[in-house]
Amino acid sequence: MNQRIKISSFFLILIAVSAGLALWFGLTTTTTKEELFKICDAVGVFHSDFVREAADARRKQNVVTITDSEETLKEIVFHVEGMREAIIKLEDIYKKGKRRVPILKKVKKKFKSVVLAAYSSHGLAIDLIEVASKWPVMSLEEYLLLIDQIDRENIRASRSVMLPRILRLRKSLKKLSNESTSTAFITAAITTLVAASVCILFLLIHVSRENVLEIEAQNKLARQQAHEQMNSLSPALSLIEAVLEIDTAKELKELKPDLQMAHSLLRQVEEQHATRLSCYKLMRGRYRLQMDTFDLNAFMRDQISNEEAIAKAKDPHNNILFQTEIIPTNHQIYIRCDPYILQHITRNFLSNSRKYTTQGHIKFSFLGEKVHAKNTLLLFRIQDTGHGIAEDIAKRLFTTEITTGGNNGNGLGLPSCAIFCRAANGYAKLIDTKLADDAGNGGFSIFEFCIAGTICTKKATNHSPRSINNEDAFSQSSSSLTRSLHTQLPNCLCIAIVDDSYVNRRVLQMRLEKVASDSGCTNWSFFQFSTVEAAQPHLRENKSEFNLVTLDNDLSACGGRKSGTDAIQYLKSIQYKGMIVSCSGDAEISHVHLELGANCAWGKPLPSLEFMKIDLVRHFQPTSSSLFADSSKLNNHQEEYDRKFDNNEEDSECGPLNNI
Repeated sequence: MNQRIKISSFFLILIAVSAGLALWFGLTTTTTKEELFKICDAVGVFHSDFVREAADARRKQNVVTITDSEETLKEIVFHVEGMREAIIKLEDIYKKGKRRVPILKKVKKKFKSVVLAAYSSHGLAIDLIEVASKWPVMSLEEYLLLIDQIDRENIRASRSVMLPRILRLRKSLKKLSNESTSTAFITAAITTLVAASVCILFLLIHVSRENVLEIEAQNKLARQQAHEQMNSLSPALSLIEAVLEIDTAKELKELKPDLQMAHSLLRQVEEQHATRLSCYKLMRGRYRLQMDTFDLNAFMRDQISNEEAIAKAKDPHNNILFQTEIIPTNHQIYIRCDPYILQHITRNFLSNSRKYTTQGHIKFSFLGEKVHAKNTLLLFRIQDTGHGIAEDIAKRLFTTEITTGGNNGNGLGLPSCAIFCRAANGYAKLIDTKLADDAGNGGFSIFEFCIAGTICTKKATNHSPRSINNEDAFSQSSSSLTRSLHTQLPNCLCIAIVDDSYVNRRVLQMRLEKVASDSGCTNWSFFQFSTVEAAQPHLRENKSEFNLVTLDNDLSACGGRKSGTDAIQYLKSIQYKGMIVSCSGDAEISHVHLELGANCAWGKPLPSLEFMKIDLVRHFQPTSSSLFADSSKLNNHQEEYDRKFDNNEEDSECGPLNNI
């Protein structure tokens, strides 16, 4: 993400620089043209003023003989001075323009030639003043002869020298103006091409580097997942091998606790995958908060009780004190927030505390509401007297590099909590920690997290918080309920299992046979198909006989061209009335199946028997739905799968998952 921001910033800066250069060239061109036109006009005005003043001086010279010589002489001096002022004014305009437009230096010689011609004509005008001052002491013929000679020289200088030079100067200025426009356009075009070339070059380098980084990230993620899975898969595989070597039932019974441990380890692998996928979706911004109101006291007691039960199961002599606390009082309180977010964060924080605490206490506290950045947040705190957290681990505890396997042994739980908190407009942080001594004493950790929500004074009217994997809590509280469901499933069912894996078909059939056995059903028949093409003729000819169809999605391993999605569309097209179950291992594909009309989704690995029974009863005995409403531990199985397979993405509002 930071790399993309840097790249985007670089391109924006480059585009801004290119636009700035183009704008600068445009302004420079406009300024140059205006300055050149101004000087060109100034040269024309100079010539007009200069010629007028010279003509006035000659006219006064001609009448000096018949007027007061003193007054006429002053007027001649005034006009000659006007000629000099016109020259000085032209020189000033050129000097100022040259500072603003350096390109004027190209016409410097021509400008000087005009100025020299003007000063030459001005010198002849000064000679007229000297002749006029001598008028009283010379004859009229001598005076007129001198005047005529000076006039002819002045006219020759003006017409044959200064005027052509002025015309050449003005022509050069106009040509220079046109050249400046072309030069600026060419320069701007070259600058744009250079900038575009740099962008393309940098983009090619970036794409090449991105490919390398992508491979490195994939390698890093694969290594991290291999490390996570090997800790769980290796012992599970070893136990399976041990089971295969067993000859007696007694030996198999002795391995039951170990098999339960292996099952738990494999479930952890599945949960790690689900958590990482959830983190990806949250980081892509495809999650919308879905607020529910529920009893906070009951929620906190359930969470802390689950962790206490796990601790006792692992070590019956465990004496850790598990506590809940609501500040300022412990009276019954209701909150409105996203329960999926809250449950994930709470479960991971408490699980982390339980793993690293061997004595003392673990306290789960609610500290009330907090306003942060104009958002109302619910503030929670978890304290434990465990081993504490090392400083180097604490610095990277809540980084998002877990998505590419960069947790470096920190585990996936706590880093994912920060992502979940940010998705709920909150935060997660380590308040304080201290490492335990060599004897394991004196250590502690204090975590704090906030999520968007409010305290409610009105009692909740809906169900308890939804969960993704709450099968343990379900099985502890629903045994009496499931017993009441035994007689509610049909005794005769015809089931089609479509999957390209023989093992998956066998496992699903064995699970359904177990459901039938527990429910007292004796006449369930099973038909297995490896492809949709193989199943279609049977479904078409016997659509009324098949009560249940389970579908995987990708069936290419056995040569199938049609997918589970195609199969659902086909079943709907022939107006199939039975139950359709999605058995894809891809959560997003399962959601697509549900949108197309599947009644429910059983992922891989398969859910517990209790959940499967409930799905079956809901379809085949709709009137039994009242039984589910009385159990607070069911957590609404429909929404359990909604969270598990959808994580509330953009298209999560597609309606109920199970058609009741």
